[in-house]
Amino acid sequence: MPIKKAFGKEIKTGSVLMTWINSYSGLMIRSPQTTLIIDPMGIHNLNQYEHVDAIVITHEHSDHFDPGFVCSLQEKTGAQILTTPYISQRLNGNESHSLLIGDSFPLNDLILHAEYCDHPGNQPLSFVISTEDGINIYHPSDSDPFASMTEIRKKYSPQILIYVSVSPKKAAQIAGMVKPEVVITYYTDKFTNPRYINEIAKEDPEIKTKLIRRFEIYQYPDQDA
Repeated sequence: MPIKKAFGKEIKTGSVLMTWINSYSGLMIRSPQTTLIIDPMGIHNLNQYEHVDAIVITHEHSDHFDPGFVCSLQEKTGAQILTTPYISQRLNGNESHSLLIGDSFPLNDLILHAEYCDHPGNQPLSFVISTEDGINIYHPSDSDPFASMTEIRKKYSPQILIYVSVSPKKAAQIAGMVKPEVVITYYTDKFTNPRYINEIAKEDPEIKTKLIRRFEIYQYPDQDA
């Protein structure tokens, strides 16, 4: 199975690994000590998931949250579920940790920071994932750009922006406010991909854009994995 390569990859100190586990919303992030799965959707083979420390769910929309799969994945792996209060109430009794904007949650060599998300829903969250090696990853989920995103830059100086929504222009606006080293987004097609690259380059030519396919591994610092 393709996902097994991501589980088997050695993660060295000062590095993180990312791969899409579905076509766009589901993401795996691995540090030397921790494996996170964010918004797992469209996944049917639990046997692919060898070890998961935490399942992070940003909001309840059906392209980001599958209650049955989340509960089954937790039962198989013992992963903690970190999410919004609204989702916590809809997990059929499965244990979860509810987070509000401003909360932080330590997890092995990571700290998960809950931040504001400008998106319709019940208390949706964005997240900053900070490693003990000083890597900060900003995951705004489906958030629209908003003026105080500049505070994310001031507070965390994220090296990585993960963009999971559908607008190259909004991706560029967020990148312009956050100023990451690299924007990671999902591969779509040969016509759409240049729009992401061009829009982000227009906003700030110093920011790299990396489009990765499902199960393709991206490892930071920037290298082919």
